[in-house]
Amino acid sequence: MAKNAKPVVKQPVVPKAKAKGTDESESTGTALAVPKINAKAMSKDIGVALIRELAATDADTEKGKAMLAAAATKRYDLQSKLTMAIVKAASNESSIDLSHAFSDDKKAQGLLNNQLGIALGYREVATLPNGKATVQYVKDVYPYFPAPGEDRDTVEYKKKQTTRSGFLHRLKQCCMVANGIIADDTKAEIDKASGVLRLTGPAVKKQFGTSSVLLNEKQTVKDSKGTETKLTEKPSFTAIAARAAEAHGKVINRVSNTRGAGPGGFQGASPEKVVIAGADAMISALAKIKDVTDAMKDKLRALVTACNAKLA
Repeated sequence: MAKNAKPVVKQPVVPKAKAKGTDESESTGTALAVPKINAKAMSKDIGVALIRELAATDADTEKGKAMLAAAATKRYDLQSKLTMAIVKAASNESSIDLSHAFSDDKKAQGLLNNQLGIALGYREVATLPNGKATVQYVKDVYPYFPAPGEDRDTVEYKKKQTTRSGFLHRLKQCCMVANGIIADDTKAEIDKASGVLRLTGPAVKKQFGTSSVLLNEKQTVKDSKGTETKLTEKPSFTAIAARAAEAHGKVINRVSNTRGAGPGGFQGASPEKVVIAGADAMISALAKIKDVTDAMKDKLRALVTACNAKLA
């Protein structure tokens, strides 16, 4: 620098202010033209209101998801409590035969339902005007189940009927699970941390690949060290009920464990399980069929050929 020369000071560059009423394109960085809208095209009361309602809808959706997740967790909790109560009842009352849950005999199923209803406190023995004894729901159930004489055409009745049907479905499934627990001498307890049923024993290891599982439908589990293990199938009430059904020569619908599965709902299952469950299902279906179509005959012939090849 020359002697007595003044240092050069660079002035900061100040960006030009955008003209009022213009918007800058995020993609190009160029200023957009100011639009002129005909007054007849205006609906100024709509825009902000729609944004407000959309934001509220998004918030409701998130709340809904949280509620569904909580409901699913609660469902596992309730099923666990119901199963344990059934195990207790059947273990201490010799007349309760849980195998009736797999029976096609409606009278046997009705007897089991009455026995468990009395044991669990939602049914009671009452005396009819003619002096005969009967089993009926206790009065505390009627706000949730249809009451005698209630109008069947009302929305309230239909809601109660749905609740009752859902409960009886859960009851039957939990009876099957309880039957499997007792038959396999499996240790059953409600996990304190999750509130979900935990099963432990040799039969559990044979089915899922580990000796202890939570019936929460989570197929990938972590141990205390954080190591992940994928079980051989989802540990669920449906899975335990299905295994118990096999011991009684029955096949039950495993929708909850075959969502997205291939034909027959057996994708991911071992060939042995597919053959056993498929054969049971075929035998049951054939027993109910009276007229065999040509398409069915073709498939049956192919099946016979494949079976003969393995039996030779």
